[in-house]
Amino acid sequence: MFALPIAKLRPVNKSGALADSVVHGSGLNNQGLRVRLFQEQAKGHDGAIKGRFVILDAGDNMHSQCLTALLH
Repeated sequence: MFALPIAKLRPVNKSGALADSVVHGSGLNNQGLRVRLFQEQAKGHDGAIKGRFVILDAGDNMHSQCLTALLH
């Protein structure tokens, strides 16, 4: 039996993210949220996503009910 390597989680504020990346929420307010970014995100920035993005999955968090209406 072989184990697949587990990808190391890299917070966007620590590593940045390229345009066309899919990022996943992991905090209480965005648990399970998945978004595709249309604009590069610079490392060192805390807070909201800069630029355009599309919501792929609303996840299971305190905002999920509102975000479900905005999918895709």
